[in-house]
Amino acid sequence: MNARRWWLPSLGVGLWLIFFAGLSCSPWRAQLVSRDGDAALHWKLGAWMLDHYTVIRVDSFSHTHPEGIVISKEWLSELLWGAAGDALGWNGLVLLAALLITTTLYLLQRQLEEEGSNALTATVLTLLAACTCSMHWLARPHLMTHLLVVVFNWQLRSFHQDRLPGRVLFVSLVPLMALWTNLHGAFPIGLVLIGLYLVGNCGRRPEQIRKMKLLAALLGACAAATLLNPNGWKLHEIILHYLQHSQFVGGVNEFLPPNFHAANTRGFELQLLVLAVILLVIRPKWERVDILLVGAWTYFALHSVRNLPVFALVATPIFTEHLRDRLPQLWQRIAADVARVNLVAEGRAWMAVAVVAVVAFQPRTEPLPDVFPVAAVRYLQAHPDAVRGRMFNPDHWGGYLLLEMPERRVFMDSRHEFYGEKLLQDYLQVARGDPGWMETLDRYQARWTLMPSGHPLNQLLALRREWRCVYADGTAVIFGRD
Repeated sequence: MNARRWWLPSLGVGLWLIFFAGLSCSPWRAQLVSRDGDAALHWKLGAWMLDHYTVIRVDSFSHTHPEGIVISKEWLSELLWGAAGDALGWNGLVLLAALLITTTLYLLQRQLEEEGSNALTATVLTLLAACTCSMHWLARPHLMTHLLVVVFNWQLRSFHQDRLPGRVLFVSLVPLMALWTNLHGAFPIGLVLIGLYLVGNCGRRPEQIRKMKLLAALLGACAAATLLNPNGWKLHEIILHYLQHSQFVGGVNEFLPPNFHAANTRGFELQLLVLAVILLVIRPKWERVDILLVGAWTYFALHSVRNLPVFALVATPIFTEHLRDRLPQLWQRIAADVARVNLVAEGRAWMAVAVVAVVAFQPRTEPLPDVFPVAAVRYLQAHPDAVRGRMFNPDHWGGYLLLEMPERRVFMDSRHEFYGEKLLQDYLQVARGDPGWMETLDRYQARWTLMPSGHPLNQLLALRREWRCVYADGTAVIFGRD
């Protein structure tokens, strides 16, 4: 047997290093914290909990819902984001996000290799899955869900293929489900995965009955583990309440169906093409579990773009199983040569080296000034008397504003389920300029506004004598009331 070469990265390690360096040091790093306003929000909430040594239960960041009861869906993730942000600023958020993204891809590639795929094919199909997942590469707690989806599916699939004893599932997945429940509100995905494997193993044969009983017990144990959170069953209630109200989810882009005209769905389109080739050209015999997994997550992905990464992470091992022996002979020969080199490659020490190097030499990361009101906030910090009283702001800027201007409470941020349907309707009435918008502003005693440049509300305020433009740039406009 050839000696392992510690200095030579394997394909999986190389994949991790390339993505980690690219996400941490390329211009993409600004996109991780700028394509969504929640990065700042989770940093702020986590920092507050670290400062007060307690889970947040009462909100103190808005003037519209002061002392409102908070049911946090991701308090443990927010502690991590808060610690990363407090330690390294925006670079810390980028570093944590890059670690989660690259580790998810690394584990997926390792899963494909463990299931019998050669390293080259496993890497290429992992890259295809990465194209689908990249639309949701943001510095937010949902990255924890992507990582745990790979772990859960890998464990369940190994058990289904008789490569893992059933008792290991209880030792690993039940504690992980309790952890997942406190990391991100999408933890029901884990229960759905177990349920699909359970239904897929229904049958009368002794082996099927054994697996059914074990998976049913696992499902019950994991469901019970979800109650191990600071809010108990109220966490489940708030999640169901949120998903059942179109007023909350209808206006959030990630809950909408995928737009196949957008460039960020190209990876999903390619994976659907791979699925079509498997079904129409290769036409393998599918197991019931695979049919359920691919069918269910294809439906969920077509229903909501936030499910595209889960589809990619769950379906890729199934695609790989049906493709690995059907690829051209030339590809098989190249893959065999790569596999011989990859067999002696170790190189995982380079991961630690990369983390240290990025922490030491990572370029400074700041939110994009054409996405967030960076200059407007600096103006208000330099001229605190320019406006007084309560503000009205867009919800997607709320997290950034409460992080950068904690002394000025926001009107609303992206936590729609916390603020409630009535306040959301009032917010939309003002933001859209619907009849009665000025009366609503008066009712909330809003004395100034900070809105995106070109927003219709700015034009409405410019027509009113009692309002004046205090500041304007290409990103934001501030109006104050005399």
